[in-house]
Amino acid sequence: MNIFYSYGGEIAADHVYRNHGRIYGPPRISDSLFTSLRIKSRDPVSLVMTPSLYPSETEWEKVKKEVIAKTTDFGKNLGANVMMLDDERDLKGDYDWSETTLAHFSDWLRKEYRTISELNRVWGRSYESFEQVRPEKKENLNEENLAPYIDFRRYNGWIVEEFYTRQPLMWVKQANPNAAVGMHGIYITSSSRPWDMSELIPLLSITGRYDGILEEWFRGMGPDCIHGQYTGYDMLENLTYDNRITPWKNLFHGSRWILYYQMRNLVAPGGIFQSILNYDGTVREIYRQLYNQELKDIKQGIGKLVLNSRSIDDGIIFTYSYTSCLFNRHTSSYFAAKTLVQDIGYQHNLISYARLEKYQIPSSARVLFLADCVSMSPEEIESVKRFVSSGGVLIADAQAAIYDNHGVKYRISPLDEVFGINRSDVRYAPEKKNGYVWF
Repeated sequence: MNIFYSYGGEIAADHVYRNHGRIYGPPRISDSLFTSLRIKSRDPVSLVMTPSLYPSETEWEKVKKEVIAKTTDFGKNLGANVMMLDDERDLKGDYDWSETTLAHFSDWLRKEYRTISELNRVWGRSYESFEQVRPEKKENLNEENLAPYIDFRRYNGWIVEEFYTRQPLMWVKQANPNAAVGMHGIYITSSSRPWDMSELIPLLSITGRYDGILEEWFRGMGPDCIHGQYTGYDMLENLTYDNRITPWKNLFHGSRWILYYQMRNLVAPGGIFQSILNYDGTVREIYRQLYNQELKDIKQGIGKLVLNSRSIDDGIIFTYSYTSCLFNRHTSSYFAAKTLVQDIGYQHNLISYARLEKYQIPSSARVLFLADCVSMSPEEIESVKRFVSSGGVLIADAQAAIYDNHGVKYRISPLDEVFGINRSDVRYAPEKKNGYVWF
């Protein structure tokens, strides 16, 4: 953790940043990959984006050439070997229902279900072919079966993973095999940010993320990714508790850098009061204080010991539940539960839903937490049963595994038998009243 990294509109041509021997390229490698710039309009009624989220082959061929050319240029002329794909990626709603995006939904469904009869069984529909299938909006569905909505959110997440992450990463590597690829300002998964972080995080070499449960997701699912939290906002004249504790908090959650926003003064909202440098290029006094009081200990003192240590856990495992995030659930309860575990002096670890399905639970695991995992596949539940039958302790809340991984409510959740209960007659309060159940 020995970096001052700056991102606030500067381009490498006039402001080059060095970190771990790396030189940063442009804040974004292509406006077409930068979702907030690429999308010109969003219709909040029809939920149609313009242009469509699913790109045309012609457009993406042009983007590929742009990415390769820019990567080559920055690598050759500036020695830049870090390229960033996006910043604060967010669809900002249940988009995209454009005709182009809808037209390719059938291809994704065919790979997911294989036969139309299987889709009809899960969705409770009677389509004759995949080409006839259309998603449905959540408000138009019965809470007993949300598959036509949840599967469409998963599909939109896949589009972003494939076209805005995997393919550009390959293009960058094609132009510069030594390049690291990352993103700025990463948010948690939700219905408006429907990508699967267990698929996305392992692709990234370097990232700037925000606070909250992301620190655990990156620690557990991105051990090879250099990640850290953005901070430094409202850095005025005196160090606040947050300014001082954030580097240590990140350090103890597996981060290897801390991002202070931003490097130079800008006469704009959020600019001058956050800068590290004065107009004359000298370091602002508050950052001198920060270095002397906190960062020096991290780089040279006890923090250096932590940096060179190996993290262990106390056999306590949490699970990352992707589809529960699409219900806009899971993350806050997860964060609260893991914070409680930390506060009473225990360390924990994380596995993804995919690893749980394959029963890739660490042999040292003694306790498994299902924090607001409202959506769980039958395979996940079978692994949970196997864990408990082997002597493991299971901790879950009232709505664990009430839906399967497609958003279909279980008539009787297979998890009930583990706890010796029957929730089939339980009626849950609306989402805004999380934590309460009606009997």
